[in-house]
Amino acid sequence: MARPQFKNSNLKLESTINLGDKITVAFWFNMDDHALQEQLERYFAMSGNNPSIQLQRKEDDRYVTVGGGKLFMNDDRLQELKNNAAGNPPAAPDQQPQESTAVNPNSTDFNYGENSGFPGAK
Repeated sequence: MARPQFKNSNLKLESTINLGDKITVAFWFNMDDHALQEQLERYFAMSGNNPSIQLQRKEDDRYVTVGGGKLFMNDDRLQELKNNAAGNPPAAPDQQPQESTAVNPNSTDFNYGENSGFPGAK
């Protein structure tokens, strides 16, 4: 498997996870460049590609995969981007999504800032 573009070797679990537990994942770009974020969102919406996440456990000198999956864009945002690409006008300004406030990248709290309410995050 190819080396991932991003990694985290310090993932903290706050409780036990049992085999078969339903686990949800959230992702935020955490970038101030809104034009670049828009470009990335359009790419994922139109290409059909999705970012992936993989969880591994270290055993001796090797890593064993314990879970993973693909990340999917919020359905409303996905539909908005596809409508815009099809030539449909964007939503009225009062219906546009609010600007994102970056999430503290060192926090393990998914209920931080604008994204509170995980797993039903915006």
